Amino acid sequence: MNVSMRSKKFGVVKSNSAGIASFTVVIIIMMISTLLVLSFATVVRREQRRALDKQLSSQALYAAETGVRDVQQAVQAGLIDPTDPSDDISDCNDFTSLVSPSGGGDEANIVEGNVEYSCALVDFTPDDLDLTLSQTSGQRLVPITPVGGANPNRIRISWEDEESSSEFWTSSAPALPDQANFPMMRVVIMPVPNGQSIDAFNNSTQTLFLYPNAGPQNTVASINYTGALSGDDVYNNGNQGAFVNGNCNTGKRLSSEGPYACSVDITGISGGEYIVGFLPLYDSLKTNVAAFETVPGGVENSVEIQGAQAIIDVTGKAEDVLRRIRVRVPIQFGAELEAYETSDPINSFTPIAAINSKSAICKLWERTNSEVTTTCPGGPASPIPF
Repeated sequence: MNVSMRSKKFGVVKSNSAGIASFTVVIIIMMISTLLVLSFATVVRREQRRALDKQLSSQALYAAETGVRDVQQAVQAGLIDPTDPSDDISDCNDFTSLVSPSGGGDEANIVEGNVEYSCALVDFTPDDLDLTLSQTSGQRLVPITPVGGANPNRIRISWEDEESSSEFWTSSAPALPDQANFPMMRVVIMPVPNGQSIDAFNNSTQTLFLYPNAGPQNTVASINYTGALSGDDVYNNGNQGAFVNGNCNTGKRLSSEGPYACSVDITGISGGEYIVGFLPLYDSLKTNVAAFETVPGGVENSVEIQGAQAIIDVTGKAEDVLRRIRVRVPIQFGAELEAYETSDPINSFTPIAAINSKSAICKLWERTNSEVTTTCPGGPASPIPF
């Protein structure tokens, strides 16, 4: 009797234990399945949101680019004068109240539906100019016109090769012309003609060759501007046609020495307006130009430059996605902001001639099979054999 009851008791216990184990396994499998489904759903939603964000990001970028173009059209239409510093736009609401390319009023910045540019800021008087120079495009001319009667006494030129590489920095003057892919630059600085004679203008024009020389971070090379010379002093002066090292260091990109690795100061500037010509040699490069003046008390301030380049800062919006772009565009004389490949001064290129002279060249030379003779003044008195 006792044995039978004990067997039934043990049988019941065994049956209940198997059921609990099965139930636990089912619950665990359901939980795992639920987690897998939720994880998959999260991944799907995330991918959908990522795809949507990518689309909205592109739309926001296009909206920002539309804002840049609207600013250009406003300048071309005469609604904004890029030569007037007071026409700078520093408030997000000012531009949409000024121009209405999309229908007027507060809707001026609507591109389509929920796509718009929410803010457009314009600076026509930046305190520096930034350029990309192609090695095959020729010389680029840049006007340095100070704002508000400022009198710059120094111009800083900062540059590096287009790939921001230090591979071609040297520790001495380059052995020309053997340097391939070498971010060297010819710089010509001249005053804006203002009634002076041709000779006076020629004598105030200085040519320099800047090359990327390795140097310490807090060092900037310096050379004096040799304006207002005359006669043989123009050519006998060691600063005319000089090779100037850039004391290049990657730390300069984030310091006061300049936004690029190599920097040179041209000192002795006596105020007024200047034109600087840039010709990249051996390699394309990026360059930055800034002017500085010393005010009473010995404090040096950066000088705002007008009529050369505008900084347009536009934020595009597509639903809840924002894209902000900040671009520099050239300004053409005549209060016009033109496309990049027109004749605006900061984006125009001057071809380099086979022979380049600031004075007349006598061409009265005659060649025979064995010698060259000339009747040019100052030419050799006797034929030159060869």
